[in-house]
Order: sequence, then C-alpha cells, then structure tokens
Amino acid sequence: MELKMTNIEQILMNAPLDTELYSPVYGVVKLACCGKDEYDDLRIKTYTADDGMFHWFNKCGQMNRNGECMLYPSRDVRSWDGWQKVLFKPGDIIAVDAYGTDTKRISLFVYADGDEAYNSLGRRLSVDISKARYATKSEAGFFNGTLEDNGYIWDECIKALVALDDLTRPIVEKMKTESRKSLVSSLQPFDKVLVRNSRYPGHLWRLGFFESVSADGMVCTVGNEYMYSQCVPFNDETMYLLGTSKDYDGKYGKCELR
Repeated sequence: MELKMTNIEQILMNAPLDTELYSPVYGVVKLACCGKDEYDDLRIKTYTADDGMFHWFNKCGQMNRNGECMLYPSRDVRSWDGWQKVLFKPGDIIAVDAYGTDTKRISLFVYADGDEAYNSLGRRLSVDISKARYATKSEAGFFNGTLEDNGYIWDECIKALVALDDLTRPIVEKMKTESRKSLVSSLQPFDKVLVRNSRYPGHLWRLGFFESVSADGMVCTVGNEYMYSQCVPFNDETMYLLGTSKDYDGKYGKCELR
C-alpha cells in the first residue's frame, strides 16, 4: 500500500528560520532553509544546535524518496495536519512571493491585523496571509526605506502606520542628520571603508577609499563613478562584512548616510 505523503515544504515555506522541529533520526533540529535545491531534490535544510551539523530532507520530509517521513513538528506530534507555526505580529515586515512563467515577484507589506497589511504607499489592503512569510533583513531594510521615503513610519504605541507630519518629520530628519555627521566626521580622505547601497536587496559590501559625501548624502569613493548610501570604516570589527550582504548594526549604528 502506498503511503500518503504530506508536502512539508509548502507548510514550512512561511516558517521563521530556527523553528524547532523533530526527526526520529537526529532528534531536535532547527530549520535552516526551505524551498531551495541543496542536493538533488532535498529542499528542506535543518541543523542540530549542539553540533551545528546540517541535515537535509526532501519536500515530504523523507531522507530518500523511497523512505518514510523523518521530519515532524515535535517528538510528541507526528502529524502535519493543521500545523501552523507562523503567527505574525502587527508591525512585522512580511513578504508574499508570486511566481510567473519564468519570474518571481516579491510583494512587501507591514502586517496590520487579521488578513490585512499596509503596502509601501501606506494603503491598508487585504493580503493572503497563508502565503506570507517573514521578510529577510535586506527585504525589510529596503521596504522600510521606501516606506519612509513615501512619508510613513510604523507607530509601535498605537500599532498602526502613520504619516510623517510637520511635527514628526523634522525629528526623524534630525536624527538621521546627526547620525551622518557623527560617522562622516570620523572619516578622512583615503581612509579604508566598506560601502554598499542597502536599499537594493542582496547588494554586497565593497572595499574602497573614502573621498567625500555628496550634497544628497551619498558616499563617493576614490576612483569610482558610483555612489553609495551606506558606509562603515574598514577595520577588524567590520572586515567580516566584505563581499557579503549582511546587515551591520554595531558601534557605528546603522551606518546609513542617506
């Protein structure tokens, strides 16, 4: 008799990373990646916290296509029926992926409540939350920047999106200006820096020599025609960023110059 298999990949696609699961083979594991081909058809990547070892399963939780499911919600729960791990909170940045014939489109929102969320224009819309996932750090950074450019910020006190009015906008701009001045004042021409355009998801940190900051707050580096919105001194603390798209929030703050 053929066993009925559940498509676990679809269930875990929206689950946050490090979600705790259970495997009869490995014990307690945590979710590392889902929906990306790692090896052949193994699309669910987990790891064990004690040794950091990775373990892969196919979309049905099998370790090979002829075996049984070896991935479950917990030691005591051995069924995926009705399992729902994602519980978004108001203010969470969420993403909904839509697939075309050969393209993938990502829509970003600020979760409001129920099945509603705000788009980057501040409009409250109905969203299919069942298809939503947590936005990545780079996606959230890009969306928050666009949201602010359109004149909106999330108010944690009232749990709603509010327009930057004549009172709040100067406060936000003053904080950004002071942050820029603090960082720029510590840089001299030809100082080694790491730069990137943080509002483009996946943009990598590059090494350059600081030259100046333009009138609109973009960083110029020596011998480079491009300008960048994010800059941080290159030193022992920041060197790990080089060639990656990791977000930085160390002693230099968000290092956002624009």
